[in-house]
Amino acid sequence: MCVIGWNGAECILEFSRTEKRFYIIAHELDQNKFHVIELFRSQANKLLRVCESDLEKVMRLLDFK
Repeated sequence: MCVIGWNGAECILEFSRTEKRFYIIAHELDQNKFHVIELFRSQANKLLRVCESDLEKVMRLLDFK
């Protein structure tokens, strides 16, 4: 479980990938909502490179709009 965004939403996160896509799925517990970010693998690889392959750093970049 982690806290995301300026409003401090408690979420459960899942990172998954297919051959061509990378997904970040967040289940916002208070609102019972799901948020999905879908990236091409090349986009995700760039993001992970910037975050030094640390998924915790990726989590800190997330915010809900």
